[in-house]
Amino acid sequence: MKFSLRLKIPLGILGIFLLFLMSVTGYMRLVVVDNMTKEFEDVNKSYSQIAKGILQNYHEREEMLAFMNRFAEQKQLGIGIYNMQGEELYKVDYRLNKNVHGHYEFVYIYNDGDLFRVRVSHERLNVFQAKPMQKLQLFAVTGLVVVLLAIIVIVHRNILSPIKKLGEGVDRVNYANTEMKIDYHKKNEIGQLCRQFENMAARIRDSYIQQNEMVAAISHDIRTPLTSVMGYIERMTDKKLSDAKQKEYLDIVYRKAQDIEKLVQQLSAYTKNEIELNEAKEPINMKVFMMMLCEQYRTELQSMDVTFQYSCDLEEDVTAEIDKNKIKRVFSNLIGNALKYGGHHMHIQIRFWREKNHLYVSVEDNGQGLPEEELDNIFHKFYRVEKSRSRNQGGIGLGLSICSSIIESHQGEIWAEHGEWGGLKIVFNLPIKKFNKN
Repeated sequence: MKFSLRLKIPLGILGIFLLFLMSVTGYMRLVVVDNMTKEFEDVNKSYSQIAKGILQNYHEREEMLAFMNRFAEQKQLGIGIYNMQGEELYKVDYRLNKNVHGHYEFVYIYNDGDLFRVRVSHERLNVFQAKPMQKLQLFAVTGLVVVLLAIIVIVHRNILSPIKKLGEGVDRVNYANTEMKIDYHKKNEIGQLCRQFENMAARIRDSYIQQNEMVAAISHDIRTPLTSVMGYIERMTDKKLSDAKQKEYLDIVYRKAQDIEKLVQQLSAYTKNEIELNEAKEPINMKVFMMMLCEQYRTELQSMDVTFQYSCDLEEDVTAEIDKNKIKRVFSNLIGNALKYGGHHMHIQIRFWREKNHLYVSVEDNGQGLPEEELDNIFHKFYRVEKSRSRNQGGIGLGLSICSSIIESHQGEIWAEHGEWGGLKIVFNLPIKKFNKN
């Protein structure tokens, strides 16, 4: 199972801290507690030795003092003997730090009835000043340093290092160099971000190529009729040219100027369409809308010797949120495309049907069709299957691209298929807002 960074890093840090706590607990049990037990046993044993030595030598003052000095110096203790009134009788002190007030007292009664108190002073205030606890503190501090270093390594390997590689890759990207390969292949969030930046660079490259193709296509398509216009105008300057020839040349110039105007209009329509794709949509009864469109085209195409058929298998209350003008433009472009490349005895058929929550539309013609490898490319901007044929027809490859943009802005899909009559079949769908499930 592969964890994402949002789980991997917190779990890794939590695991390190748990390991640290387990290590401290284990060290405390195995080393500190055992050493402290031994040390306290040694302290209690020292108290017993002091009591025993004082009892044995109490009546021999010199020997008792010698014992007290020897033992106190060896153990670095302070030993004092006091009567019951608190008066100091004997005292020796070999502590390194004499400001410490920790002490241990015990009282003895002798045969002659004398009472006295023995006070043993030590340097340790509490358990945390014991040597084993000092070792534990050192171990804990060392462990914390190791934990922090481990966290730094985790953050560096999983976040900082790939981000640095990503930044270096982004710095290399420009229109002249859109190749971005980031040497980080883990399947986590940052790995996905690296792949997304690589895809972004690829899209920049494609956009740059499309821009160059667009400029080349527009330049060529405008230059061709413009060259003709300039040539015929130059011929018209010949004074020997007859009036009939001048009129013929003027007609040609006018038609070429119209071709240029159509190209400019197509480009302007495309640009306007890209800007206005997010206009507000409204709920429309799709059966009524589609039937109305088909009737309009049926009447129009009858005068053009085109066989036009349509079938509608939609329920009465199928509703979708659409921009009517944009969908009308889709139909206009698809039918116009079929008319351009359909040839003689043109036959166009449109079908509407519903599948689950989508409305489907197909526009099919009986033209010459397209090769299989071209079906996915015809929706690209400025793409033309046969450049010379497209120029003769007056197109610059924007019609189907506009259709694709409009359908995608409606959260639908559009694609091309081979038609049943051997021609081209364009299919698109639109999400349905409401329909009668019964």
